[in-house]
Amino acid sequence: MAVYCRCTAAPEKRAALDALRKVAKKEAWTIAGEFVDLQERSASAAQPEWQRLRNSIKAGSVDVVAVPSLVAIADEVSGLLAEILWLRDQGCDLYVHDAKLNTTSPVDRVFFEAVKAVKAVDDAAVPRAKSTAGPRQKPAPKKEPQMTRYQRTLIDAALSSGLK
Repeated sequence: MAVYCRCTAAPEKRAALDALRKVAKKEAWTIAGEFVDLQERSASAAQPEWQRLRNSIKAGSVDVVAVPSLVAIADEVSGLLAEILWLRDQGCDLYVHDAKLNTTSPVDRVFFEAVKAVKAVDDAAVPRAKSTAGPRQKPAPKKEPQMTRYQRTLIDAALSSGLK
């Protein structure tokens, strides 16, 4: 089992790790590693510790990943769905603390199938959104405003009197 947190401050990190350690103790899971990415709230930079955790999963060192919330895994829905399905494909379970989701239980394993279905909908929506936009049309040429007869008379009178 591995613990992963993505936090913006040390107190947040400490609280998240403590909560996940309690769960591991309660479930009798052995923590193989703790992976923490610290970053600013506005930064959506790479998550090196998540990549290191992925390598541990590929190596077979980790069979359960515990996170404080789904937001720790990815910033956007499509990325989150992809990561969850990657975990499933690797045979790695997921524990999400704030959702009390634990895919080590048979009931919660349905979560992986639900994510697979949502990912299919998300994937299908992307090409459709692009195709319905259609080709980009050129903006209509700007029409010059038409002068009224009165305006034309005023301009002609001004020009004939020497005004420029």
